Amino acid sequence: MSDRNTNQDRIAVINAQIVTVDKKGSVIDNGSLVVGADGAIREIASGKLEHTAAEVIDARGAIVMPGLINTHAHLGMTLFRGLGDDMSLEDFLARLMPAEIKVLNYNAVHAATELAALESLLGGITTSLDMYYLPDAALEVAKSSGMRIQTGPNFLESDGPEPLPFDERLAWATKWLEAPRDELGSTGWVAPHSTYLLGEDHLNTLAALAAKYEARIHVHAAETVGEMHLVAKRHGGRTPIQVLADTNLLRRSVLAHGVHLNDDDIKLIASNSATVVHCPASNFKLASGIARILDLQKAGV
Repeated sequence: MSDRNTNQDRIAVINAQIVTVDKKGSVIDNGSLVVGADGAIREIASGKLEHTAAEVIDARGAIVMPGLINTHAHLGMTLFRGLGDDMSLEDFLARLMPAEIKVLNYNAVHAATELAALESLLGGITTSLDMYYLPDAALEVAKSSGMRIQTGPNFLESDGPEPLPFDERLAWATKWLEAPRDELGSTGWVAPHSTYLLGEDHLNTLAALAAKYEARIHVHAAETVGEMHLVAKRHGGRTPIQVLADTNLLRRSVLAHGVHLNDDDIKLIASNSATVVHCPASNFKLASGIARILDLQKAGV
């Protein structure tokens, strides 16, 4: 192969409005962008750029920007869209979980995740942090779609659709975390569902598992008022954040929803370098409240 072909640019985008998402918030009108031979962006500028790309995209009237990141998703749950409208989270889960056990298998999760990945990519989402059963299905979709999917073993006290009791799921998760993955793969996550569906002993066990493999934690926390009551009843009056802190799961965790946080919760989240993913569309659907985003930001979260 000639040097020209080896070094040929892959793609040139012209006539675009480029939202750079740099520190200055720069927006380039009538901009050009060139993707080099290595797949990385080689140059961005206003006006025309010299390039050797065979593929040229005229983006007149369109925005070019970095891919969006969905930081909390249940991609395989696309299969159950519309199952739980106009009801509380607790009623929705009571309807959803038996249906999952009844119909989910590898092929079903794979197909649902394919649909979710397609819809995500059409909406500009190129990366997703997924929490669902049978995570190998999601990784296969990542390979075929080119979407980046971060995922890992998820845990409830129920057996789930696999089905795997907790101890067997723990053994499987250990093997999963030890398995090599390609560049689109993900081994760095453990996903306890929540502090209302897991007891303290199980949470401590999962903290030890995550620590052993230096895995991050992805967990639901403080989503609804109903959850807060369930957690307080199960865990001696504590909040979900307090339980996560006491079981060594809060450090650098990704907390989904985080709507009902008190001041002490926010301090704990900040001191543990955890992240809140507040999922406003989901919270609106449930009418569960609005996360304290400004207070979280002020605290350094």
